[in-house]
Amino acid sequence: MNDSYYSTVLRWHGKSGVAKHHGMTITLPAAPDLGDGPVWMLEYRPETGIRRIQLRSIDPPRDMEPAEIVAADALLRRLTTLPEIER
Repeated sequence: MNDSYYSTVLRWHGKSGVAKHHGMTITLPAAPDLGDGPVWMLEYRPETGIRRIQLRSIDPPRDMEPAEIVAADALLRRLTTLPEIER
């Protein structure tokens, strides 16, 4: 999927990822942590209902739990909001 088609994306696959929210896109330097340590795979595109996570490479992918969705939204806000001094 092309990230440019979506306004909100939190994606990580093995060694690379992106956070995109409110027109700001950030390349992720490391796997996001939604509360249980860094994830192996994350595909979060809320506008399309895609909410998949794989905590470790040996785990099967699954739907995100409500707490993980809240953590993903908070991470997106934190990563894509400029500090007041930079606005």
